Amino acid sequence: MKYTQEVSIKKSALNQIKKNFQEPAFIKFLIIGQPVKILKWEGIKNNMEAQFKIWLFKWHTMSVYHSDFESSNNSFEFKDHGKILPFGLISWLHIHRIYKKNELIIIKDELNFKHKNNFLGIFIYPIMVFPIAIRKILYPVYFKFLKK
Repeated sequence: MKYTQEVSIKKSALNQIKKNFQEPAFIKFLIIGQPVKILKWEGIKNNMEAQFKIWLFKWHTMSVYHSDFESSNNSFEFKDHGKILPFGLISWLHIHRIYKKNELIIIKDELNFKHKNNFLGIFIYPIMVFPIAIRKILYPVYFKFLKK
């Protein structure tokens, strides 16, 4: 199952956004109001890990490791690969691409995941996509009002 979105950020510097993506405070902001707890956050560079608990009738663990971190003056990107997956998921890949486009910074999220049962995967899809989709609102709010 796939989901892709692009969010435009005005009046922000790429280096500042890159720094924020590595900060636990930014990650905590992205899960605000959601039934998610951060257990571990190492950062976004290669082989660094993140671990979360997600509530759906009980707490479920999700763990990812990061790879393919690349950075230049005009962009940076990295991938999250599923390590421990909840809800019957058998694969998880979240590609983060952040790049300059004219006067804007574009944050692109590409999500690919698979459930062991295609039918049940239809019900899991909104649960797994919502925390990414809400970033259409959260990214601009953070980078306009709360960035450090």
